Amino acid sequence: MKTPIYYGDYLQLDKLLDCQHRETMKRGHPAHDEMLFITVHQAYELWFKHLLFELEAVRDIFNQNPIPEAHISQAVHLMERMVEILKLLVQQVDVLETMTPMDFLDFRDDLMPASGFQSWQFRLLEIRLGLRHFGRSQVAGSYLQVLNETHRQRLQNAEKETNLFDLIQQWLERMPFVSDQMFDFWQSYAQAVRTMLGNEAETVRIHPHMADDQRTVELQRIHENQNQFEQIFDPSQHAKLQEDGQIRLSY
Repeated sequence: MKTPIYYGDYLQLDKLLDCQHRETMKRGHPAHDEMLFITVHQAYELWFKHLLFELEAVRDIFNQNPIPEAHISQAVHLMERMVEILKLLVQQVDVLETMTPMDFLDFRDDLMPASGFQSWQFRLLEIRLGLRHFGRSQVAGSYLQVLNETHRQRLQNAEKETNLFDLIQQWLERMPFVSDQMFDFWQSYAQAVRTMLGNEAETVRIHPHMADDQRTVELQRIHENQNQFEQIFDPSQHAKLQEDGQIRLSY
């Protein structure tokens, strides 16, 4: 006979609710808002864990060849769920912003040198979605520098795996897209991409609040993406770049 399951035992609430330990307690002057800070960031990490869980299922689907049609709808469903989770994560900022700068300064020094930049799960999510090390903006050196050796190695190993962007690109390359007298998929797709990037470039050029140096960086990025897409639209260049491993879209 199956043992009855108790709510708190199933969710391991005793462990979960004993993970909020304020550093300021150690100096005998506990900061009230440190509890909020811990709770929000722990919630972020739990959702990052679930995003990675869903993303792994999507990667498994696109790792198949061929991919059953029914599995495509499942992948779309899971990614729509991921989008909703990301919306929720953005909304959590509203809760965090109920903490004033002075409230934060009341305990910030106790956390040094810890930083959200050390969230290895967030970096892993970026990598598995398709962001490569060479595609990152290097503002103050590599993000790997702030991680411990275990997490640094884990992310470096992840860089060697096939990410979702690559898997979807491989799937698209296998697709028998329509091309006849009435409709040419690649021609329509190329026009859509050119229009999209052209609109993005125009938005950057006329943006009233963007600094000139940032405008230059963004326009250069768009220009590089335009060149890379044009290489994909040219079958001969695309095949050569694939052989050389030089297809590196950062869009």
